[in-house]
Amino acid sequence: MNKKVLSLIFFIMPICLYAQEFFLSLDEAVELGCANSEDLQTQEIRVKAAERKSGNSWNAIIPSLNLSAADTVNFPSKNLSSDESVNSFSLEGSASVSIKSDLLNMVSKSKTDFEIERMQYLLAFYGVRKTLSDSYFDLAELKREIEIKTEAAKNLEDIHAESKAKYQRGFLSETDYLASKILSEKSKAELSVLKLNFNQQLQSFKQVIGLDPETEITMQSDLAEIQNAFATSYKKSKAEIESAMQTQNFPEVRLLEYQKRSAEQNLKAKKTEIFGPEFNLSYNGGPVFSYPKTEDTGRFKNSVTARVSIPLDSLFSTSKSREELRDCKDEIAMVSIQLENKKKSLTLELKNLMQQLDEQSAALRTYSQLLEITERNVTLCQNNYAKGLLDFQSLKNASSEYLDAQVEYSSKITEILKIYSAIEHITAKRIR
Repeated sequence: MNKKVLSLIFFIMPICLYAQEFFLSLDEAVELGCANSEDLQTQEIRVKAAERKSGNSWNAIIPSLNLSAADTVNFPSKNLSSDESVNSFSLEGSASVSIKSDLLNMVSKSKTDFEIERMQYLLAFYGVRKTLSDSYFDLAELKREIEIKTEAAKNLEDIHAESKAKYQRGFLSETDYLASKILSEKSKAELSVLKLNFNQQLQSFKQVIGLDPETEITMQSDLAEIQNAFATSYKKSKAEIESAMQTQNFPEVRLLEYQKRSAEQNLKAKKTEIFGPEFNLSYNGGPVFSYPKTEDTGRFKNSVTARVSIPLDSLFSTSKSREELRDCKDEIAMVSIQLENKKKSLTLELKNLMQQLDEQSAALRTYSQLLEITERNVTLCQNNYAKGLLDFQSLKNASSEYLDAQVEYSSKITEILKIYSAIEHITAKRIR
């Protein structure tokens, strides 16, 4: 866990304790969620374990050392020339080392296993990051919709009050008066449902990022500001993303490449197990003492043993080892197929996402223009309605069009933000 996340947690803890309200940005929410993710914590432990194993892979050639002592007493018997017992003491040390013919392959395999765990952590990290970002975008969009409909409900309430006054003076039909009341009450009911949904989703999000349910947080609702920040960063990193697409340098592809290499190393290890010899060198030595003294007293005994063992399973074509050898070859073939398919699918997916981003960005400009037009239209209709130059139904239609334009504009921005998030996930390159 980096220093930035720790400082963020220590900053938030007192706020959580006193249930104060604070602003939670997108980046802060993602960092808290990643720090609170059980999957990432578990994967981080696995990466460290694989790194230790890789660093200790050369320990296979470190000699095994042993020290032993023995005290032997031979009691008098008819086989002894003396009535005295013989007490002998020996101290012996030994060192042995075994070297397999696939030692270098084993060292290389441990490094590959570490890279596999590292790639899996990277994929898990960007997977969690995408999930958290998309959840934040959904909450921000829902909050923005609440703001839009809160303002719309207030305007409809004002229109209803004005309609009531006109109805009482006889300038408005009862049908239009009741329609304005129904519309006002309906907007309030819809707003209550939206707020309820938002609070439920917000509580779930707090749980995911590790915040106390009582903690009051304010989230960014200006989706256009978030989208502009993404768009600026995307322009700077677009060339790098296109390069990754050309070279197919994706984390999922690299993971499969490492898994293929691991399968090839397993095959090599299995071949060595079937055909390869094993070398063992051992040394034993130490002094011998006895009482009463004998010819061996004080002598230093030592011996060196060299041993070579060769497996003979390869003589039998139906042996279990040969079946395991075929399994290793099958594993290589399956991973190779997955690798080629993943290269094609991710390249196509990224290409489609980048194309969608261009199309949606162009569509957003159209929605922005529509939003400006409907806003001017509803303002004009409200003024004319107040002057008695416009009927209620026309005002209702204009208000509805403006409301829909605002919601659709926010929804379109959320779609674009999720495309950015998906590109980050595929390439493992942070855009913002």
